[in-house]
Amino acid sequence: MTLPKLELMAAVIGARMAKNITKTLKPQRIVLWSDSQIVLHWISSLKSFGRIVQNRVIEIKESTQNYDWKYVPTDSNPADLQTRGISSTQFKESTLWMQGPSWISDENSWPTWTPQEIERVINDRPITYVSSDIRDPEPLTPSHLLQGRTLSQENNSDSEDNNFKLDFTEANKRFNHKVALIEHFAKRWRMEYLTGLREFHRVAGDKSAHVKIGSVVQIINNSPRMMWKLAVIEDLITGKDEVVRAVKLRTSNGLITTRPIVKLVPLEI
Repeated sequence: MTLPKLELMAAVIGARMAKNITKTLKPQRIVLWSDSQIVLHWISSLKSFGRIVQNRVIEIKESTQNYDWKYVPTDSNPADLQTRGISSTQFKESTLWMQGPSWISDENSWPTWTPQEIERVINDRPITYVSSDIRDPEPLTPSHLLQGRTLSQENNSDSEDNNFKLDFTEANKRFNHKVALIEHFAKRWRMEYLTGLREFHRVAGDKSAHVKIGSVVQIINNSPRMMWKLAVIEDLITGKDEVVRAVKLRTSNGLITTRPIVKLVPLEI
């Protein structure tokens, strides 16, 4: 059982508790909080997931369809206290555990999304399969391609104190290590994300084409992805079996060209 799925189970328990509490207390409004960005994404998404996730997401949505789900920063989440290794004395004296975050009773003080938090949430969203096997690598995120790590992970090596003590050799070593990490994640992105995205849009054996006129796509070639040209699908070309095999494209310079759909990567808009 992966950590995101354990956090999903916690959301299920919360949803069940809220459902039972409302039978007695009849509150006017219920707000459920989670510090798991993946769980909140699963709950708000219209996509289908694997059986384990999908069944629990369905239960949560059915139980909390009139409730609000919101994100709580990890350091304001009392449920995390016992996983941080605090002492029994600290736990007993914790106002966070006994009363909740200081802002909880004043809706005007509820956490708001800063640009940095929005960037972190968006760039830390998984773009590859979230495996249930702990031996598999963590799911790839845009942050891995930008920073070599997720933005929610602490990076003590980049603190000002540590950087102040770096000499040229150590700084160069760290730079090369970060470049190697980003190249590794870029390779995973090509092998896992692009392949999965293309397979999702593949229409072999399917009479209904996923590619549509007006869709924006990138044309795959041997150059780096940032050099791939953007184009708009102008027309669909079907085979004798009525399956779309190729399309006519209009590139940014107005050129009309034809490409097979296996050489296209639809943009996620």
